[in-house]
Amino acid sequence: MKRITILLLVLFLISFETKSQDTLKKPVVALVLSGGTAKGLAHIGVIKTLEEVGIRPDIIVGTSMGSIVGGLYAMGYSSDYLEQLAITNDWYKYLSNDTDLRKLNIEEKDDFENYLFDIPIKKKKPDLGEGLVYGHELEMYLNEITYPSNKYDNFDQFPIKYRAIAVDLINA
Repeated sequence: MKRITILLLVLFLISFETKSQDTLKKPVVALVLSGGTAKGLAHIGVIKTLEEVGIRPDIIVGTSMGSIVGGLYAMGYSSDYLEQLAITNDWYKYLSNDTDLRKLNIEEKDDFENYLFDIPIKKKKPDLGEGLVYGHELEMYLNEITYPSNKYDNFDQFPIKYRAIAVDLINA
């Protein structure tokens, strides 16, 4: 009789453990991507690896290039398409602040290459404008490839929730 009681108790506990595993909620997976200019394109490999092991993030957060890669993926672009974008585009053109020297006069050309970088000063404070990369070329390109996102009112409506992180370098 004692053995039957122990056996029934063990079977009861096993069924309880099995039931509790069935009712567990899937954990929320957040993918956080950093910056790194063109090196940030390596995030595409991370996304491809996550897909290969069957992990789809519920939320993507990124900064700098991580926000670009993460935003495009969150919008619904496949990792294969992102890889093609990374391979076929001239990222140096998009991410550098290079100026077409053909657009400068002779005096400006002489001064242009004397400095590693320049930071304009306005009202005795550094003026970085919108960021470290002026990004006109990048902005034009992103406007083109993110056009399908115009159907969304906010980032929560993307197929994967998304946030971009930035910092004000002047006023912190």
